[in-house]
Amino acid sequence: MEHNQIEKILLGFNDPNLPEIFHYEDTPLAIEFQKAYEFYTETLRNFSDYGIATTLIYFNNRRDRNAFACKRGDYSIVSINAGTIIFLKKTFNTIKFDTKNSSLDSIVDSDFKNLMYQLCLHFTLYHEMAHLIQNSGYLLGGLHELYISNGKYDSLRHLLEFDADQFSSLCLGAPYRDWE
Repeated sequence: MEHNQIEKILLGFNDPNLPEIFHYEDTPLAIEFQKAYEFYTETLRNFSDYGIATTLIYFNNRRDRNAFACKRGDYSIVSINAGTIIFLKKTFNTIKFDTKNSSLDSIVDSDFKNLMYQLCLHFTLYHEMAHLIQNSGYLLGGLHELYISNGKYDSLRHLLEFDADQFSSLCLGAPYRDWE
């Protein structure tokens, strides 16, 4: 499904809590966004056995580093803030990996900057996918990390976040196809 089709579906919900879609086509990171979109669309489709068959994924306009999962109508939705990809690419492009083994990149068949970027982004996707699999009541409002909260501690929310982190870690440990 193309982004313009997703945008029509999102607009049809008329929900002010769903952030606007990020149109990345004419941005410097357009190729990265497209690769991630294609890879994660296929990944979500491959996990349909978990009961998340009608899933939409999109990048939103928010510039902070976060993502969320929610349900609207018959759709499960994963939305990743554009700021997450922008931050990760910038961060790992400026890090210098100093190694005494010049062939280290060939061992993993990728450069470490790209590998670290992809692992962080994959962790984010698998974490949000776990929330969809959990299918908790929190999905109606949108389940995302609350780093700073003045609200009362919620043990169920904490367990759901912990479980999503564990699921994501297990998925990262499994072999996966690189998107290059």
